[in-house]
Amino acid sequence: MIKLALTIIIICILPNIGLLIRQLVLSSTNTSCYKPRWKPLTNNSNCYCQGNALKVIYNKCRPCPNGSFTFNHWITCRRWLDCNILRDHLLVKQQIGSGAIRDVYLAKWNSYSVALSILANHHYRPDFMHGISMIISLQSSPFVIKFLGMCNHHVITEYHPYGSADNIQTILQQLNISHNANIRYQLALDYVNIIHFLHNSPRGTLVMCDSNNLIKTLSQYVISQDLRMILNDVDALPYVDRLNNQLIKCGRRQLFGDFVAPEQLWPYPSLPFNDSQMLGYDEKTDIWKLPKVTEYILTSNDCPVCLTILHELRPLHKLCRLINPKLRPTSSQILKEYYRIKKFYTV
Repeated sequence: MIKLALTIIIICILPNIGLLIRQLVLSSTNTSCYKPRWKPLTNNSNCYCQGNALKVIYNKCRPCPNGSFTFNHWITCRRWLDCNILRDHLLVKQQIGSGAIRDVYLAKWNSYSVALSILANHHYRPDFMHGISMIISLQSSPFVIKFLGMCNHHVITEYHPYGSADNIQTILQQLNISHNANIRYQLALDYVNIIHFLHNSPRGTLVMCDSNNLIKTLSQYVISQDLRMILNDVDALPYVDRLNNQLIKCGRRQLFGDFVAPEQLWPYPSLPFNDSQMLGYDEKTDIWKLPKVTEYILTSNDCPVCLTILHELRPLHKLCRLINPKLRPTSSQILKEYYRIKKFYTV
């Protein structure tokens, strides 16, 4: 009787196993994979998972577990690289960047190109370690540079050969796609997505402080090979603590120009600048700057559709530039409007 009962149970369950597996896989995924709009990549039949996610069945993307990473076309996630791996399998090729805090090199790990950041000055070790902590804590977003591992003061992240987004116009021209409204709008939308993520991040409301002018702002991002924008520099992302009524200030120096928000400017022109008298501000400074960034991305003489899109965005952008920060829209409201416009002007 027991054997008969077990047989009946197995027979009843077997037809549903496939369905159960399918539901399990789909329930653990966040997004669908996508086919890049850029022609050299669309010739590939595979679709891509954005960020640190692994493609599973039904063209779904499942995030890698904490402490691991993957690359496109991998079939599994692997643990972050540690000292044992990096000592024996990392080949440094050439220096590709430098700054007060870190030097950056192009390196090879198991035939993969990676970016190697090395602490340049031990005086800035706390800043360097804070940057690592920020990258790790923001890995849940596909718009943040992918962390691959570290050993002491050596950090490995994903390498993007197109470089920083301040060269975006040159990149699009060299690829002969400067006229492509779909790609330009997707890049602008990526930027809005990043700002929205920072304002709603796992670490709370973060403000992009390395953004005192347009070029400086764009230099904080890189362009991936599938022409998506990714946040690369997370060193200056102070936290707005509304619970304790604590606002932020981007540095201690006086700021100038109309790119920065009005509340970031010294309010007493007849008096010498005194940082202790400067009032704090919040994430609405990012909202003020947002139109200048996305308008730059969308501006091109050989993209007529881009001009139409810019005209459609004008009312929203006008609200972003209101003097009173409380009257500016939130990043959620902006993102919603950008997606609405995408339905009408991109294919």
